[in-house]
Amino acid sequence: GGALSLINALYLPLHLLAGTKFKFVGYGMLRVGDSEFAQYIDSDLTRITNMDDQVPILPWRFLGFQHTHGEVHITRDGVWHAWAGNDNTNSLCTVGDVKNLFEGNTGDHNSPYKGVMI
Repeated sequence: GGALSLINALYLPLHLLAGTKFKFVGYGMLRVGDSEFAQYIDSDLTRITNMDDQVPILPWRFLGFQHTHGEVHITRDGVWHAWAGNDNTNSLCTVGDVKNLFEGNTGDHNSPYKGVMI
């Protein structure tokens, strides 16, 4: 869902009226492209991750995939932390917190995002 939405966010501006503005907010997205793709699509994008969600660590970086710039990470205590960088390894970011699939929690992928179940 999030990956397809991100690709649509890239596609839509090409087909909207000139001057039309929009902002993409993606929840629990996996990595979609390489570093060049991430740099290209960085504008008007907010990426939100939730607790110990495993999906955002996929596909793995060693395969050449990279997240877009910035992350808003929701910690277990419900605090939202904004971080810069691509694949930030701070322990309060998904990549720093969930180092492999065994450290993650599949239930965190769906919810809650500020009380909203996805």
